[in-house]
Amino acid sequence: MRIVGGVVQMPLAYAAVAVAVALAAVLGAWVLAYQRGESEAQSKQRLLESALGPGARVVEPGSGGQGDRVTKEPSQPGTTPRKQNTGQTNAPIPAIGQAAFLVRSGPTEVDPRLAMHNYLQLGSLIRRGEAESAIAFLDSRGLECFGMIDRKTLGRNDGPLFVLFAGLGFPSGEADSPEARRYREQVLAAGAAWKQAGGVTDFDDAGWVLYKP
Repeated sequence: MRIVGGVVQMPLAYAAVAVAVALAAVLGAWVLAYQRGESEAQSKQRLLESALGPGARVVEPGSGGQGDRVTKEPSQPGTTPRKQNTGQTNAPIPAIGQAAFLVRSGPTEVDPRLAMHNYLQLGSLIRRGEAESAIAFLDSRGLECFGMIDRKTLGRNDGPLFVLFAGLGFPSGEADSPEARRYREQVLAAGAAWKQAGGVTDFDDAGWVLYKP
């Protein structure tokens, strides 16, 4: 290296060495940062797996997840996945079309109603056990009865409630016929007897409902 006319001149070999040293320093710093990040990621992964079990990982922002959230990868063949306690002990609640009706033989997905027929609605917000009791009691008196899940109660923790109907339907326009009136009187008499036997209602406010699919 020499000074010519106030300007420092450096041989080309020296300049190349200086550039190489600078690049090596930058590369070394990057490698150290990468190794530190890998170590932190491994420590975080071990902490997650110790808390949530094997396969737990964190989905980082921008990688397809919504913010930082913990996910669970599928278990590998030959391993037993860890069951998590969700605090829910109730069986799955049936939806309309899937065992949504209750008849003498038990739950069914078959709608017992006929289109454009009137059915006596005997009560609403009836628990399943009470509905089964009413169905059995009316059956013992030769009267059919069925329950239908009230869809507005599907989210209840203790199970859905039922709307209770008498089983005999009358075509549209015949709810005021003498036969329909006599049938209603028979059902009301059975309801009074069921209430005396411990039932939750006597069907006193039973009214006709037209089924229009």
